[in-house]
Amino acid sequence: MKENILANVEHYTANQLAKYIRDGVVTLEELKQEGLDVNVRKNIQKILASSSEEDDWHQACNLNTVEGYKNYRISYPEGKYRIEAWNRIQELQSPAPAKSSANDDEEVWNSLDKNDVNALTAFIQNYPNSRYKSKARARINKLKVRIPGKQLIEEIIAKSEDIASDIEDLIYKQDATEGDLLEIIKNNHNILPPEIIKKLIYENGVLDADSLAEIGIRREFISKLPNADTMKTFTWDPDEIKALRQIPDGFTEIYFWGVPASGKTCAVGAIMSAIKRGNGVRSVQPITNSQGCIYMMPLADSFQENEVCVLPPRTKVEETFEMRYKITDDHGKKHGLAFIDLSGELFECMHKSRSGSDLSDSQQRALDVLNDILVDNKSTNPKIHFFVIEYGSENNRYLKSNLSQNDLLASCLDYLDDKEILKENTIGSYLIITKADKAGDEDIGEYIDKHYSGFYTGLKQRMTECGINTRRGEAQVKRFPFSIGDVCFQKWCLYDPEWTQYIIEEISERSYGRKTGRIGKFIDILQD
Repeated sequence: MKENILANVEHYTANQLAKYIRDGVVTLEELKQEGLDVNVRKNIQKILASSSEEDDWHQACNLNTVEGYKNYRISYPEGKYRIEAWNRIQELQSPAPAKSSANDDEEVWNSLDKNDVNALTAFIQNYPNSRYKSKARARINKLKVRIPGKQLIEEIIAKSEDIASDIEDLIYKQDATEGDLLEIIKNNHNILPPEIIKKLIYENGVLDADSLAEIGIRREFISKLPNADTMKTFTWDPDEIKALRQIPDGFTEIYFWGVPASGKTCAVGAIMSAIKRGNGVRSVQPITNSQGCIYMMPLADSFQENEVCVLPPRTKVEETFEMRYKITDDHGKKHGLAFIDLSGELFECMHKSRSGSDLSDSQQRALDVLNDILVDNKSTNPKIHFFVIEYGSENNRYLKSNLSQNDLLASCLDYLDDKEILKENTIGSYLIITKADKAGDEDIGEYIDKHYSGFYTGLKQRMTECGINTRRGEAQVKRFPFSIGDVCFQKWCLYDPEWTQYIIEEISERSYGRKTGRIGKFIDILQD
């Protein structure tokens, strides 16, 4: 009968399957392995939960089968007979107790998993006269200080090479619950990548889509999970991109500085995407011979408004990219804009250079590019610097240097002083605070003053000394809150261009602009 049920599981109702489970014919786990529909499973669990625990325990005792006791434990993970059910399962599965000898119990004890309560319990039952019996009991008592399910799941996420399977096993053993996993995901929507979430839903049956929606995961993300393995970000061939050595004349150079994983590259891509789509501008012309064109153009295209977008890949240590545009703003002025996405690892390079530490070959190449474009081959173009700070990361440690974001920003500022990078041709410096949507009611200005006052004050002081963008004798260093939108499952986002508006307006206002017409066309000819 059991084989027939498992072979035709889709033809049975939830009530029928629940009865077979109560009768010990099959287990819920066996049904799940045969592809039991998630909704049917939930209905079965509700039916099983509605019956009396005492009745189900008596029924399990009358059956006195492994399946019957397993079904009781699945139905009542915190039931008062849970331990007794487990002991009876062990009794039914274990051979008759053997008389311990000087050799066989020692061999079993030495090979035993001392972290497995069930294995230790079975050892005591099988070898009641063993000299290791007291050690086994002491170990069981120590292990029975129950570790919360959430903690066990978090340990798997941090260490496991097969997260989905290990979480499924944990929940099946009743050491954690689906609720534990959902609470972890609710607290951090980016705790797991989409490929693992997909496995937990469609292969392991540990989660279901409705549960994710109930904890606040947007339906737009959930609908993409069946195709998670096919949603890929763009790729490029690094060998096709030459190292950046100089920025052509006739452009306002816009530099983006930020430590690794600060959200800098996403900010660059989102701003370029908004400009390409006409936000705040009348027309846009990309310069397709830009050094970083084969990377920066797909980067800008990655962000589509109100669509689930795949976040861009991480770049290598030495990779700095430049992309130029000619735009006409809403007032008819033409601007040449050169966006430069500086390598995040530059911060460690600058720190090591100032401290006299040895740099790797890739780090030296990254620093060479920076010195080429802003020191040795520095153009006379006007320059704008955006320093990107990740909200909420003030306690993080970065790279091998184990320094905080604040430490690396301070080291960067000192390096810029050493090379006098900010003194000439700089027309503005700003802060972009990424993930600002996580700030809630907290004022971004107060946040910077609290955690990054040294860097912010130092930057303002340098701008004031150089007379850059001053008002009443003091430099204006604006702080722009920024977000690319709702980010979920580490790799996906729902892009919201609203946050780019004020940054684009500032770029248009500060960058070099000239009127269109014959003079503008003549300058374009000379520039080309």
